[in-house]
Amino acid sequence: MTDVWHMRPTALHDDAALQTYVIAMFENGYRPGFMDQLLTSNPSLPVRIYSLHRFGFWRVLLILTPWMLANLLTPDTNPGLFVPDQPIGQPIGRDAAGHLLGPLIRFTVLDRQYKAHLNFDSHLGHYLLQPLILCMERYPDAEAVLTAWNRRLAGHSNCKTPSPPYRGCSREVSRREILTRLGEKIY
Repeated sequence: MTDVWHMRPTALHDDAALQTYVIAMFENGYRPGFMDQLLTSNPSLPVRIYSLHRFGFWRVLLILTPWMLANLLTPDTNPGLFVPDQPIGQPIGRDAAGHLLGPLIRFTVLDRQYKAHLNFDSHLGHYLLQPLILCMERYPDAEAVLTAWNRRLAGHSNCKTPSPPYRGCSREVSRREILTRLGEKIY
């Protein structure tokens, strides 16, 4: 493996073609032996893309599979990310045990730091996966997965709301007050 980022072909620059290919790539990875190796998978879940949007020069697809809910990121131009010289996860379905996710890399988009797993497909080229939910066996259907994810996002955004200023010990205290509390009289 070299440090060259392999781009997707121009035929996959069309959003509909990209979505169709990504669904087929993940569906072709679904094999009975493959699913048996993933104890946390749920064979009743479909492979489905719920959204595709642009983030900087990246296309971000929210994809549900029987084994994970994830963001798949594929760039429109070479992102200039270093491709490590270590093996990248095998294509989905081939030697699946432990090879679903490639190495974790860090990258910046619009001045924010992100982490994702570098993966490779012979037709799609290099792409990044950000797993959002990996234990799918507890969800009865796709709607339950999305409800759980939306609940998590709502909880996460609630944590970012500013809290009111703490009033308990955060007021200014005069020296006279401190000394009076200590039992000394000030004349």
